[in-house]
Amino acid sequence: MTRVEQPRLKTTVFAVSAAWEPGRRFAWTGSHPGAAAFADHVLEPTPTGCRPTLTLR
Repeated sequence: MTRVEQPRLKTTVFAVSAAWEPGRRFAWTGSHPGAAAFADHVLEPTPTGCRPTLTLR
């Protein structure tokens, strides 16, 4: 778990979930009173590098 402080946002504790594939994918969950979030980060190889995709819920 990691505590993240960002300008103009409430401090939130994030935890990387079981969706951990080094160099390919990771997901995290975070919450504070009144709000919760889930994010999934996926890196897809392309001929010139990679394509990042972020999904938030």
